[in-house]
Amino acid sequence: YRSFLKAAGGCAPVGAALDPELGLLVDQPFFTVRGEAAVNDLVYINKCLRDHFTKDYLGVGFMQGGVLAVKVKGDAIGSVWFCAYDDARDRDGWSVQERVERLLLPCGEDFDAFLLRLAGGPPELETVANLMVDGGFASAVPVEG
Repeated sequence: YRSFLKAAGGCAPVGAALDPELGLLVDQPFFTVRGEAAVNDLVYINKCLRDHFTKDYLGVGFMQGGVLAVKVKGDAIGSVWFCAYDDARDRDGWSVQERVERLLLPCGEDFDAFLLRLAGGPPELETVANLMVDGGFASAVPVEG
């Protein structure tokens, strides 16, 4: 992940990518190092994510339906994990530690393995989006530029 952060500034990918096995949609830039509090600053965001992750994890980006994290302490350092916002398995009263142990989904042994799982701009995304609009489940949003 450090190599990725240095090379891409943490802001890649451009466009959408899909992890077809897990059904995860990466459609937002990853967090970056800004030196100021901002919604994409790696340090600031991780202070805000303490209700999602223990200090063993570093949140690295928002994805559709959750947050992607890299394990930075303990076993499996460097592995990549997904934390869903609304996991049906979640229970009131669980500590952050219990949520991490029970709910995080593994997404790769390291950041390179995670990136290799992604299919960039798969045509299926446009097909599904069009079906959602045609079926009245979503509205089309015009893209400028």
